[in-house]
Amino acid sequence: MTIIIARKCHSAGIVYVLATFLCVGILAPVLGSDVPTSLSIYYLLIGAIPTVLSAIYAIRYLSLPSDIIVLTEDNMLILPKNVAVPLNTVVDVSYKRAQAKGFQYKWGKIVLKTRDHTYKFDFVADCETVAKHLTKQMYAAKHTDT
Repeated sequence: MTIIIARKCHSAGIVYVLATFLCVGILAPVLGSDVPTSLSIYYLLIGAIPTVLSAIYAIRYLSLPSDIIVLTEDNMLILPKNVAVPLNTVVDVSYKRAQAKGFQYKWGKIVLKTRDHTYKFDFVADCETVAKHLTKQMYAAKHTDT
């Protein structure tokens, strides 16, 4: 039996994809115009930077699978790109909640440190609960090994 520990936050993805389309909508009249105006360079600057940033975040979000961290019955963590990590090799789990203008969201980033590698996952739904659950599983796996 497998347990899904971490899923991606779909509301964050919706925001980044919509922001990308909105920014492209700002850029479209400027890029489609044959007649340069004095304001077209400003529209280009105002639209290009947020378009590129939101597109990068949207692509990162869309490339992430829906189930980010899965625990199998033999205490293996299955991570994106079919990376398998034994639970007893995990040495630290930390999280950072996403925030904007002083408001913290429930989704954020999980950092999973093993003896050999550090894995970072953005857009994790309820990242605080996921980190606590992973930490409990990590210590339980270490107690069963000794």
